[in-house]
Amino acid sequence: MKTLLFLISVFLYFLFAGYAVCYSQGKAQSSDKKIKLYSFYFDGCGACKYMDKQVLSDEKVKSYLASNFKTEHVNGLVSPGSLLSKQYNIAVYPSFIFTDSLGTAFYRLEGASENPTEFMEELMVAKKRSLKKQAAVADFSKTYQLKKYDQLFVSGYIETLKAMGGQQKTIDSVFGNWFTNSDKTAILKDTTSLVFVLNNLSNLLTDQHRFFKANRRVFDQRLEGRQVEKHIASMIENSLENYLNILDEGNIEDIRNYLTQMNSVGDKDRRKIINNIEVTFYMLRKDYSKAVTLMEGGLVFDFEQILRCDDGQCREAIIQDIVLRINNNVIAYIKKDISPFGASVLKKHLAKWSNKLKSLNNNQANNMINHIDQAIKSRF
Repeated sequence: MKTLLFLISVFLYFLFAGYAVCYSQGKAQSSDKKIKLYSFYFDGCGACKYMDKQVLSDEKVKSYLASNFKTEHVNGLVSPGSLLSKQYNIAVYPSFIFTDSLGTAFYRLEGASENPTEFMEELMVAKKRSLKKQAAVADFSKTYQLKKYDQLFVSGYIETLKAMGGQQKTIDSVFGNWFTNSDKTAILKDTTSLVFVLNNLSNLLTDQHRFFKANRRVFDQRLEGRQVEKHIASMIENSLENYLNILDEGNIEDIRNYLTQMNSVGDKDRRKIINNIEVTFYMLRKDYSKAVTLMEGGLVFDFEQILRCDDGQCREAIIQDIVLRINNNVIAYIKKDISPFGASVLKKHLAKWSNKLKSLNNNQANNMINHIDQAIKSRF
């Protein structure tokens, strides 16, 4: 099961501004009759209620869903829905996950659509993705051995694999083989090669990332800043989603430095993102004292922001953020084999946060209080 930091997808939201964030992942399926749609929500989610009343109730939307998708509504914060939420890395509510008959996600829509027309467009995109053929991949595979060091050929092959969804191991292998045998000095002199490397940074553990890190100034001088930041963001996301359990503190320091240097993210959002990454990293390493200390600092900041809110919408958004962070960055990583000391540390802070939530007198906060109580009873 993949592990994904809660706010890394929100990080991409802030970086590439948009109400709904859509991207493909996993392996495309072969038949539209097998499209499974998971609709994730939680009680007290304002955006989820908006979708129900303003979008999902539309007759055309209901008809199209019934004809093309097998839809299941999932409360992502309550068992057993919380297991699916972790499996599909749900960070934003509502979220719509499209999968094949084997449960492999190939498309996702995060956030509420503004109207039925916008949502219908996304549904049609998802259906088209499910019908893609893999003939182009087969054609490239036939000639790969003859052209595996040809940058133009390799680039086309990789783009085709990406368009089909999934195939990440093949993509990494094809690019890695080219990169290992390429002239690094020539790459630094050629803008097209720099873009090719940037497009395939993959994760923090690769040779191409080490090359990029060592030559960051060249990339910044030759390429547009937002383009560089976009691919750094994707690399960070992939690293956290697929390699978090083997990252070390040096990798986390790299992430912190990259985020600190980004111009596309505001100071408040940057601080929140870094805090979430560090909390989850130390929870995974079972350094609970450090994790809760970092989390405590983040929550203090959040509660200070609530006091500065001028309206109810601002307050609701921050409370939802707090609720999801406690669940996704702390509770989700509590294992039943936790040591007595670790259990003591976490119980103390969960109880403290629960009491703090009570002071908000809010439905979302009250639901999380109950969730915390259940977690304490079932995991310690």
